[in-house]
Amino acid sequence: MIFYQVDSPFWALLIVEKKEDCLPLYEKWIGEVEDRNEFFNELIPLNRNEAIKVMAKTISEETMQPIGMEEAMRSITNAIKQKKAKVLGIDRSLCS
Repeated sequence: MIFYQVDSPFWALLIVEKKEDCLPLYEKWIGEVEDRNEFFNELIPLNRNEAIKVMAKTISEETMQPIGMEEAMRSITNAIKQKKAKVLGIDRSLCS
């Protein structure tokens, strides 16, 4: 499984089996992508530790506070074990 950070049009943290899986996952859960080439060119691959650090800074919908390293590590570990493409974090502006 590979982690990718998307910065535009809306921020997202994704875990996928291969890079090509990012676009359909993003469009299903986040929003439409106008320029597919630009989308793929701007994907930022992350290793497990980088993904944990990024996810630790995401804001919990319940507490409105960063989820922290412990919760991020648990979420990332579970996502790897499940071996299923999913969105791990999204732009805060999409949550309101």
